[in-house]
Amino acid sequence: MSFSPRQLQAAALLSDTRRTRVLLYGGTRSGKSFAIAHKIRQRAIEFPGCKQVIFRKTLADVTATFWAETLRPVINGDVIRGHATIYKQPLTVEYKNGSVIRFGGLHVSEIDRALGIEYATVFVNEASESAWQSVPVLFTRLNDRAKNAHGVQVVPKFIADCNPPTTRHWLHSAFILKQKPDTGEALPDADAWASLQLNPGDNIANLAPDYLQQLESLSPRDKQRFYFGEFGQLAGLVFDNFDPEQHVIDDCDLRGGRIYRSVDFGFVHPFVCLFFHVASDETVTVFKEIVQSGVTIDRLAERIKKESEGLRIEATCADHDAGERALLANAGVSTVRADKAVLPGINSVYALLSRNKLKVFRSCKKTIDGFYAYRWKENAKRDEIVKEHDDEMDSLRYGVQTFVARGPAVSVGVVPWL
Repeated sequence: MSFSPRQLQAAALLSDTRRTRVLLYGGTRSGKSFAIAHKIRQRAIEFPGCKQVIFRKTLADVTATFWAETLRPVINGDVIRGHATIYKQPLTVEYKNGSVIRFGGLHVSEIDRALGIEYATVFVNEASESAWQSVPVLFTRLNDRAKNAHGVQVVPKFIADCNPPTTRHWLHSAFILKQKPDTGEALPDADAWASLQLNPGDNIANLAPDYLQQLESLSPRDKQRFYFGEFGQLAGLVFDNFDPEQHVIDDCDLRGGRIYRSVDFGFVHPFVCLFFHVASDETVTVFKEIVQSGVTIDRLAERIKKESEGLRIEATCADHDAGERALLANAGVSTVRADKAVLPGINSVYALLSRNKLKVFRSCKKTIDGFYAYRWKENAKRDEIVKEHDDEMDSLRYGVQTFVARGPAVSVGVVPWL
């Protein structure tokens, strides 16, 4: 892989000693991570004894992605020549000059393991997955004092990359607006924060011939993010009050409360089954999702039953298609008719979000993406939803309106499907 002109600009930005907070953002396969990997390698070689750490949401994530696909190929020559050694438990790269590259997860159960050391570089890969709350503590670990052969001390840097989420995300607040994400106040060290956009078209020499055509065929929202590399606008979103900082939570044990399922049928469009927990304080948590296309009802029913093992399901609501509901019932998954009233259901979900009473497990990625795809139809004569990529939100709307807004409809043991 050769460096594109845009990657050379990224390398210059990453080397600028005045910029200690750097974001590379843009479309997929644009070379962002590749440029950062080379910078991490260069620092390890130039500053003997320096320590660097690479984070993603979990250690498993960063190991399977940035390490396996990007950094490992970049440093492979150093390993072959005996300049660096890879240790697997815990995953660490150690250079003969004493420099160390470590890896960590930002999940609450993992982050403390990597914070006992002061670093020259803290890099958060795909930072759109991470919450602002975990970032300030990372800044406190930037205090490495390694020096190069000329006696020049390394400048500690916080680096991030991402396929840009919406303008509500902390990355947009901090790097684009130069505002504190938690208060909206101007950053006192705004000059230290810098960003550069890289897109697939900038890296065309290193892409397969038809790769850009594949990106062209994406949905409008995905195309904006993964092709054009733009932060998503909130205009037109049905749930413009959805805030990942507030509403997306780490997977955890849910105790007490009631558990329901909601189904939106589909074959060409995805079939969706959401599992959600309703706590005594009326907090609704989506904790499991089944989203599949091209799968028959009998096979889906088996998966629903498997995913439901050990759970006390109060009831399941489903779309009104009597034939498909009958097939589910025959396969052992009984349902009640969902309340499909569109605007009341939207209002109920919107109200829960506004009251901070709706949570989604971070593992329910399709549902999270659904909030950004659920849009009002432009120039419609009445309130209408764009009937595209709406399946997860339809299922959520059914469940909230049927079991939460109207109160529990049925109890265990009385679950009719007609």
